[in-house]
Amino acid sequence: MLRDKLPAHLGDAVIRIGVACVAVQVALFVGVYWVAPPLFTAIWSDWLAVSWPNVASLHLWTLLSYGFVHDLTSPMHLLFNLVGLYFLAPDLERRWGSRGFWHFWLVAIGVGGLFTVIAQLFGLNPAPTVGASAGVMGLLAAWSWLFPQRRILLMFIFPIQVRWALPLAVGLDLIFAISGSDTAVAAHLGGVAGAWLVLNGWTRPRLVRTRWIAWKSGRHRQKTRSRMHVIQGGKSDEKAARDDDQMVN
Repeated sequence: MLRDKLPAHLGDAVIRIGVACVAVQVALFVGVYWVAPPLFTAIWSDWLAVSWPNVASLHLWTLLSYGFVHDLTSPMHLLFNLVGLYFLAPDLERRWGSRGFWHFWLVAIGVGGLFTVIAQLFGLNPAPTVGASAGVMGLLAAWSWLFPQRRILLMFIFPIQVRWALPLAVGLDLIFAISGSDTAVAAHLGGVAGAWLVLNGWTRPRLVRTRWIAWKSGRHRQKTRSRMHVIQGGKSDEKAARDDDQMVN
């Protein structure tokens, strides 16, 4: 079986994500270049890639499906994302379990897609966006926050602590954005935002509800204290002092 031929440290979620990305890439490549180019090109751009026109057409699934599709003209696009998944994902899947990892991955991809659509509303990079890089950036963000002292090889050459990798990656994205590159900067930043939401519990409805109730209770107590007033009266100071003296043995 395929599972037996893969490295033992890879978890089930990581394998399924990688296999899905490769299978979709092969199917679309064959369809676009050999079977039915117009049909499969339309599927790639209108039914799988994320863009504001697609979301406006109620193709809402593209907020997630784009993360399993890659540039058909550049094999390196898929390869780099698979390499990031291979090195960054296993430790996190062992930490969270398969279900928890799927939750993290889909949130990172989904928020990346949402950021992409918002950016396109402002006229930034209007082309359809594809790729798992939002999820990979989310993994890098999670690593930098959970394992900040660990070392990774930057560009497979330079060893650095992982806490510096995320600022470097975000800085490069900002440079790409300023230079007008077609890099999916919004998706990358969305992946980081999605990672933050997951790690801080904002994607767990029960935890969000608990926090909301605690916040409302705190606000209520604060308002109650602000309505309380000290009413003058009672014993005079002199009489109170005499009573206090009588209580001393």
